[in-house]
Amino acid sequence: MITAERKETFSTDDATFDQALRKKARQSFRFFFNTIFRESVEEIDGAFIPGKWLDIFCVRLQVSVKTCTIAARKHGKTTVVLGFMAWLIFRADALSKRIVSYALIMFSDDVACEKIKLLKGYIRYNRYFAHVRDLKPMAESVIEYDNNGVIVQINPCGIFSFMRSKHPDGVICDDILKDPEKRLDLTQIDKITQIFESQITPLAKEGGFIHVVGTTQDETDILFKLEKLPAWDWKLYKAIEDRKKQIVLWPEAFSFKRLIDIELNETGKKNFRREYQCEPVRGVEGFFNRSEIDELIDPALINYGTMKRAGDPDFDETIAGFDIGKKRHPSHLAVFAIVPDKGLDYLIQVASLWLDSTDYTDQIQLLSQAITRFGISRLLYDNTRGEFEGFAERGELPDEMVPVVLSAAYNQRLAGDFDKTVNKKQIILLNDDRQTRSILSVDDNLKAPESGDGHGDAFFSVGLAIQAFLENTVALIQ
Repeated sequence: MITAERKETFSTDDATFDQALRKKARQSFRFFFNTIFRESVEEIDGAFIPGKWLDIFCVRLQVSVKTCTIAARKHGKTTVVLGFMAWLIFRADALSKRIVSYALIMFSDDVACEKIKLLKGYIRYNRYFAHVRDLKPMAESVIEYDNNGVIVQINPCGIFSFMRSKHPDGVICDDILKDPEKRLDLTQIDKITQIFESQITPLAKEGGFIHVVGTTQDETDILFKLEKLPAWDWKLYKAIEDRKKQIVLWPEAFSFKRLIDIELNETGKKNFRREYQCEPVRGVEGFFNRSEIDELIDPALINYGTMKRAGDPDFDETIAGFDIGKKRHPSHLAVFAIVPDKGLDYLIQVASLWLDSTDYTDQIQLLSQAITRFGISRLLYDNTRGEFEGFAERGELPDEMVPVVLSAAYNQRLAGDFDKTVNKKQIILLNDDRQTRSILSVDDNLKAPESGDGHGDAFFSVGLAIQAFLENTVALIQ
């Protein structure tokens, strides 16, 4: 609906007003969204709620060539994206080209086609698009319109089925990390990053736009990687901007009181952090969050785990944990020195050693070397599948190596003691990115996705080292 107040800014003559409105709408997406596309939203959804943050989003999409927007659930980002695609069609007759094409890339083909179907409905019921002719009226998931002689195409596809062909004039990536059926594992996230960097980034024609909108899954995913690139206009919009001052993103739609009600009575705190506060899915669902682990990392510590440094480190007492892998998963050794300070023993990590595709015989040899080199008094290793059982029966394992079966009950104890040690800040970790990612990949159910880093291996090797420390402590007391 065009209100009387807005109409007065032009002329009282209807034809002059209509002409001026269309001209301004072609020039400004923000104006188009709040006037012309508003009618589509009111017709389809029943109500249009404006907002300062929506205006800012509109301006960014028009002005910046490359944008990445992460925003709260139910806060209008889908409506703005639909409005932007409608604006591209509406203003096409002002272009000098005869054919313009755009790509809409989402997580799957089906989701992308549904978005196109929705867009066609918004256009169909808007009187300001009466001059735009649908060239594919029977194809609900195909956009091909004729706007006064200019052909406009929007081609939908999924991120994994995406095939690079003719370069479009612009690319819109909407929720490329979101699988409506399940949470993505890190292998899928890495694959999406690879596709985006190698195929989507160079896809648009020279000078064409790339706009990315979505929900982040992990702190290492493509949405967070784009934040570090200066060419990208990157913004994250949380539903609650300041809890103490009760400042919210979209007060016209969600008051602070209403958002707190959603958090406490509808989504729960954890889901609210993910869906409304835009925290990475894995960060919310992980057993530890990144800030907890980052606080424990000391970049000044030396990692002797490469076994290549000259000389032997000298520590009074050391313990270790070892998570076994061979083909699909790596093995990981975590070694800690026990350092007393002010009546409390601290675990200071001195080695983080990854063994990828390493034969069991070679693994045992390396463990024996580590026990000698570091003076390890107790090394707990995962014996759940009995990989080292034959070596133990033949007496080929060092006495310091103690087998442990990672049953559900033992894992719960291991995780609980790991959590207590972290909370007391009684452990200092090496600055090993792979180890950090591995620890953070384990969720509240003590499960971890398979990825290039492994399968949460460092979580359990460090946890086993903590168990070795606690068992040593109990033995000393007794």
